[in-house]
Amino acid sequence: MKSLPKILIVDDDERWRLALRNLLSEYSVFDSDGEEQALQAIASQYFDLVLLDYRLGEGDGLSIIRRASEMALRVGAIIIVTGFPDATLSAMAMKLGAVDFFNKGELKDLRARVQQVLARQSD
Repeated sequence: MKSLPKILIVDDDERWRLALRNLLSEYSVFDSDGEEQALQAIASQYFDLVLLDYRLGEGDGLSIIRRASEMALRVGAIIIVTGFPDATLSAMAMKLGAVDFFNKGELKDLRARVQQVLARQSD
């Protein structure tokens, strides 16, 4: 039996993490509220997808991508999710390895995008 894809949600807003957990309940979902906790989680196990908030209380999502790369930590894919969409930030995130950049206001579209990213990995 194939195991459920693992998703890590990294966001300092507890309500948003809960909303995403509920939205993605058919997956094995973990969450983190900050940079250090996220890096520890990524170091301890493989995640098929990381949903990463750009603005965290301490640091930002791009810093997590950089540090994970420096530490040679692997994840299947990263989607940056933010309430502050910005074309320059989106380009920087993609350059660092994110596969997508999503506006938090588009929650219903995020679920479909998660399904697409995970399906592409299993091909």
